[in-house]
Amino acid sequence: MVKRRILVTEYVMSCYGEGGGIYRDLLPEALAMVKSLEEALTHVGIDAYVTVSEHLKEVMPLFRNTVGINPTDCINELIRLVDGFDNVIAIAPPRELMIIADTLGEKLIQQPPNLVKELSSKYGVIKYLEGCGVKVPKTIMVNTNNLREEIINALFKAQFVIKPALLAGSECVYVVRGGHYDVDRVMSMINDVIKCDPSGNAVLQEYVEGVHGSVSVIYGANGPSFYSLNLQLIRIENDRLSFLGGVLPVRDYRVVNEARGLVDAVYRCFPGIRGYVGFDIVWNEAGVYVVEANMRPTTSIVGIAQLYPELGRHIISDWGWPLIYLGDVTTETAYYLVLDKGVDVETSNTRTIGIGGASKRVVVGKERSIGDVYRVIKPLLGNLAYDIEQVIK
Repeated sequence: MVKRRILVTEYVMSCYGEGGGIYRDLLPEALAMVKSLEEALTHVGIDAYVTVSEHLKEVMPLFRNTVGINPTDCINELIRLVDGFDNVIAIAPPRELMIIADTLGEKLIQQPPNLVKELSSKYGVIKYLEGCGVKVPKTIMVNTNNLREEIINALFKAQFVIKPALLAGSECVYVVRGGHYDVDRVMSMINDVIKCDPSGNAVLQEYVEGVHGSVSVIYGANGPSFYSLNLQLIRIENDRLSFLGGVLPVRDYRVVNEARGLVDAVYRCFPGIRGYVGFDIVWNEAGVYVVEANMRPTTSIVGIAQLYPELGRHIISDWGWPLIYLGDVTTETAYYLVLDKGVDVETSNTRTIGIGGASKRVVVGKERSIGDVYRVIKPLLGNLAYDIEQVIK
């Protein structure tokens, strides 16, 4: 019997140029995601191949099967490769994901091209979800043509987030919190973000106080088949937001059930949605708010794969299974930390993913309970954007 061949391609790892620059520090997260995805697919009998830049030969031995990519024309190289595979799973920033989806179409185990376009903009997806009845923060988009101080003053008090419309991760993200803000400083931040964004747009979004998390979902033609509610470890320092990792699954079933409502509402609104989708959320007493969406596998897959080896079956199923929640099929708790290279974790029950020359690395582990995880990670966290001890209890 011929095995199904799936190509996994991650943008940073595939398009990494000579020297790498700032992308070197993004590689550990990319490696962790792709390795987890490869293992999940291989576990269920898939012949998985991974694209790797020709400038990252030291990475190739980490995977069972690799395909070298010339990074000077990596997207076109990818397009030329796909005929040899049954399907492709792509992880890329929004703009590049749109190009890949437009070109590969039905080969992707992901959203159809029209949904990738509609839901990849950090502004557009919020407007669509708002129309679906999902709770979202107040959000606007500005550029050099419509940026006016009075717009900001009219819509926001003293707490909001400034982020690029078409970039992934926490790159170029600012947070304005506290008392009355310095208008000149804020306008400078917004202009920096506009320059950083490929489309020349900045998204301004109300900062919602509460617990930061994410919802990871896998959709098939029959609807969602798998979801997980995850804590995100977020730090805010000197007006900048940084992502430190995550802990999963959350077992506060009041919030889990609200997350289930979100998962179902999105499918009702977009019945063509497929594959792995990640929603960044904040929850408080008023409910669950979606602040962002990712039309691709996200870093949470690193923790999920540690706890649920059958994840690959959901990913490759065209129709989907009866919906399950991660917390109902495992009693353990996983964590993944994005750490500076010199920081040590005081436990032997971990796995480290890194690369020479990068200042960051990813440490993955699991424990019997969320309390056990907290005891391991507490010395490494510093001040988070919310009180994690309240969640642990």
